[in-house]
Amino acid sequence: MILLSSPDYEGKVVYEFSGNRLASPENISADGSTIYFGKVLNATSYLIKIDGVDYAEVINAGTEKNTWLFNEVVDTSPAVSPEAYNFEYESNGQSYSKISIAENIIGYDDSEVYHTSLSGDSGWVLQAYRTISCSASIPSAIYNLLIANATYQPEQLSCDLSTLYNWGNITNGSHSVQIIAKASGYRDSVPSQSIYFGKNVSFVKGQIYGPYTVSRVVDGDTVVAVIDGVETKIRMIGVNTPESVAKSSYRTENCQEGIDASNYTKAQLTGQQVYIEFDTDQYDRYNRFLCYIYRDAEGTQMYNNELIELGYGEAAYYSPNGEHRTFLETTQATARTNGVRNWGTHFFPTKLEPASVTLTGSTISWDHLANNYIESYDIKVDGTVTGNVIQPAGTTHVEYDLTSLGLSSGTYRINVVAIPTNSTHEKSNNSNNINYIVS
Repeated sequence: MILLSSPDYEGKVVYEFSGNRLASPENISADGSTIYFGKVLNATSYLIKIDGVDYAEVINAGTEKNTWLFNEVVDTSPAVSPEAYNFEYESNGQSYSKISIAENIIGYDDSEVYHTSLSGDSGWVLQAYRTISCSASIPSAIYNLLIANATYQPEQLSCDLSTLYNWGNITNGSHSVQIIAKASGYRDSVPSQSIYFGKNVSFVKGQIYGPYTVSRVVDGDTVVAVIDGVETKIRMIGVNTPESVAKSSYRTENCQEGIDASNYTKAQLTGQQVYIEFDTDQYDRYNRFLCYIYRDAEGTQMYNNELIELGYGEAAYYSPNGEHRTFLETTQATARTNGVRNWGTHFFPTKLEPASVTLTGSTISWDHLANNYIESYDIKVDGTVTGNVIQPAGTTHVEYDLTSLGLSSGTYRINVVAIPTNSTHEKSNNSNNINYIVS
């Protein structure tokens, strides 16, 4: 522990030398009972804390050939005939000497851990997430079963809390969740940023709730409304306005366009009654409600769309919240064509939109975004640009054969970045990640 004074704060600030402490998980989000977080280098497990209390520890999966992660039900019939295999292996950190497979059962040292009932219902008995690591040669039948049903660890990890054994102890309502990375030989990470998830929450996707009074406006796309007697911060879905109150450490600087958007929202919504609609995610990583805001109970006057229509904001899609994506992007296309406000001054677009990539065999493909600003696409392998494809004129679909990269055996993270035609635009963020396995 080192005690230092800081010119930015009165008094003294304690700084702790991290030493061999693991990094804290980042990019935390929640979708219902499923939480998502980024993989941490060297971490072998992740401790989940709910409302500040230890809830469960999820074992980390390796990417080696003899380590598997099961996060779904495995159907063993009729892959292997009922028999037992004797060899040394580990499962979820415990050592075993025998694995047995019956028609509908997987057992470790005669303890049933997976079963399928006659009614067709199935599930893990002891734990929803399970790894198996073998230290000796493994029989081909069991190897083929495991490898066929395994999930290799992606960069973005997920865990459905409702599949873990103590889900029944969690009460209905909203709860905070944090993740701690753990590994032998390393100090535990500090807890991740806290986010919220709901268990049987009252808000349902697609329904319109309200009216609620807007008590104050934070920014062009963020307001505070009184919901059930509590001041609740709301970030509008599907729209992004320039910054006006961002911290100086943020990459996006405050600007006059952001101040204009903020002033417009203040004039329009402060003290007014509004209605809200939820999409798939109820909260973002900053614990704000994610909503579409309406001026009317019927949902015909969406304020998110109004900001785009008047050129104060851009349409912005963040998966999985895309219920009104087409509607908002159509509004943006009209505003762009007509040169409305920030489009007319060329302040927008600040970034090209990322592609949505799919993988078929060794070929990745994506729909070309219908505008005149994309010149080509960079192909990134594990974060490094390794290839490029120029967008053919007049086409709306792009394909790229990954075998042309000449990659050796292994598992690779592939994504795509759109490159602009001129200096008034910025390249897109990375597309979604694709896991590509070369055998």
